[in-house]
Amino acid sequence: MKQEQFVARYQQEWQALERWLALRGESARRARRQVADNALNDEDIPQHYRRLCQQLALARKRGYSPQLVARLQLLMQQGHGLLYRTPPPQWRRAVEFLFADFPQLVRSQARTMWLAAGLFVAPLVTSFLLAQLDPTFIHLLMDNSDIAAMERMYDPGSPDLGRDSGTDWMMFGHYIMNNISIGLRTFASGLLAGVGTVLVLLFNGLTIGAVAGHLQHIGHGGPFWRFVAGHGAFELTAIV
Repeated sequence: MKQEQFVARYQQEWQALERWLALRGESARRARRQVADNALNDEDIPQHYRRLCQQLALARKRGYSPQLVARLQLLMQQGHGLLYRTPPPQWRRAVEFLFADFPQLVRSQARTMWLAAGLFVAPLVTSFLLAQLDPTFIHLLMDNSDIAAMERMYDPGSPDLGRDSGTDWMMFGHYIMNNISIGLRTFASGLLAGVGTVLVLLFNGLTIGAVAGHLQHIGHGGPFWRFVAGHGAFELTAIV
């Protein structure tokens, strides 16, 4: 086969491989932002790389021009460098997942996320307003002893408001365990066709809204909101 026929037969393969190498040669984040409709799929690259090695061997055996051999040699070396390069450090993968992969995953499930947020926020706002309008509403959800304990805990005039530094680590562990357990229960209960997750979201929204509304109504809102602001964002975001 003449060199011109050889080049004409495989030119498109080489160009496609060159585009893939140019794309994947960039950093991972930049490569994700680039879109090439005619780029090769990553899964097909090993096959194309083997074909390239065969074509390079043929070009050398048949004595094709040094320019063609050098081009194929460069493609082979670049492909080898990308296919067999050292994987990035684990911390880099974790950072990429946190700032790139995870946001993409959340956006891909946007409808589900908005639905879960609605199931939590709607009863929260409703029960908060009802507790403001009707002080007895909280009694439908909690018994008198729990209500009294909650009011004492967030009473701005109580000398025992807050806690001493000696209990910080103990309470830190308690809240971590509590938040993780709630998140896991929300996830695990969703295995029952999602019914359990819906109930958990509705119940948490209803209860938290009623408690917040009641404490706000009796003048204990300040200590309550300061307490919730410290850890509530992580817990509530996790269950949604």
